[in-house]
Amino acid sequence: MSRRGIAACTALWLVAWSFGAFAAPLVCPPAALALAGASLAPGPYRQGLLWQLRAPSGAVSHLFGTIHLGLPEVATPSLAVRAALKASRSFGMEVLFDPATLQAVGASVVAPAGQSLAARAEPALRERAVSLLAAYGVDAEAAGRLKPWAAWTTLALPPGETGLPLDLVLMGEAEALGLARFGLETLAEQTALFDQLSAADELELLRDAVCHYDAQATERASLVQAWRRQDLAALYATGTAEDSPSGRRLLQRMLHQRNAILFERLLPQLTDGGAFVAVGALHLAGTDGLLARLAAAGYQVQAVE
Repeated sequence: MSRRGIAACTALWLVAWSFGAFAAPLVCPPAALALAGASLAPGPYRQGLLWQLRAPSGAVSHLFGTIHLGLPEVATPSLAVRAALKASRSFGMEVLFDPATLQAVGASVVAPAGQSLAARAEPALRERAVSLLAAYGVDAEAAGRLKPWAAWTTLALPPGETGLPLDLVLMGEAEALGLARFGLETLAEQTALFDQLSAADELELLRDAVCHYDAQATERASLVQAWRRQDLAALYATGTAEDSPSGRRLLQRMLHQRNAILFERLLPQLTDGGAFVAVGALHLAGTDGLLARLAAAGYQVQAVE
């Protein structure tokens, strides 16, 4: 998954959302390494974000591909999405952000002694990262205490977001409707995926985010435009374009491995029907995505919009 796609399509967008001239030259990787690369085949499911799932028993549920941003143009559910949600009995998302989880977010991104951004990044990288993080409401002292991956996931998102991300909007509406709610993963599981990155990969990902910060906005805009067109194929192509070794390893960890886990945990929630499940849209597409896995398991999948 591209590094911008990772942040826009995993639950750790909440890390950034919750944050209310250099001493030496910064050595950057070539832009082509960070921003180009062969994307993965989108598979047979190319258009649509809201999908009806009909189990072999006939029970009907819905799967919705979100984009984890709080931008006004993507944070309002469509009429069709709201209708499907209202007709459901349960609501699921990647990580259910209950009060206990929300309290744990801050602690999950603070590094232990010797592992922080301040301790591990060379001065030029550290100073540039701290400077960029200021636009996200993260002061220099707090930035220095971050795990390097937390700095990177923050910088991959647009600064200045004040609205709720779409996922939390849907969670709130599900709560107002009185729906049972469930998560397919835990915050601990998601943060572990990043904590298990090698030290070299973690710093390379941060370096890319810092060095190509302005270019990220262009790719992020492409992701948003594809999502708004409900163009799952284009969204998947942009989100999986990656040509660096660290990026490919991250793609395997954050997309393919999680697809298998999400599918395994999703199936029991669909047995009786009436479930509305929202996950990052990149998890829907691809030959090993949720739609392909559900079809192989005997579900009829049909795009609603």
